[in-house]
Amino acid sequence: IFFCRHKKAVSLHFETASYPWATETSFSIGVACSWRNYRMTGKQRFIKEEGRDMTVGPYPKGADIQFSRIKVFSWAVPVMLTHKTKRNFNFSLGAIVNFNTHASLKTRYKLDGKEYKQTDSNIHQTPVTVDFQASLGYKAIGFYVKYSPCKVLDSTYGPEFSALSVGIVLF
Repeated sequence: IFFCRHKKAVSLHFETASYPWATETSFSIGVACSWRNYRMTGKQRFIKEEGRDMTVGPYPKGADIQFSRIKVFSWAVPVMLTHKTKRNFNFSLGAIVNFNTHASLKTRYKLDGKEYKQTDSNIHQTPVTVDFQASLGYKAIGFYVKYSPCKVLDSTYGPEFSALSVGIVLF
């Protein structure tokens, strides 16, 4: 068991909305790109030795730990159902299909006065994943909760973990 935090997720969305009902409820579909970072906390790190599968393990004894992270770049297709109230509140529910085109691993630490950096771009990310998102807003600002039940990495090649994230939405 290890703990990983989803940090610094950045996403850009372009979408179009349709109002198929005679209400303030809309259906939208869009295109987005996102960069997600998963940073290891504590004394564990992501390890990938050349030609081998990725694992989670300790830093060398006496290491000055900086960070260990996985970064995933995705093209996404959000499909959302949104309702706006007469008092400027809105809420959305939907799914986001992610096409994970690139992922990389980076670990940094110091040991005996020497800096170490381990990187790899062949970490076998899961190629397609689905996230579920809910958001609540007032006028031009809100917050969201996103659950990603799919595993970030192909479990044949590395550790299994998924993500839950919260953030701010600017309309």
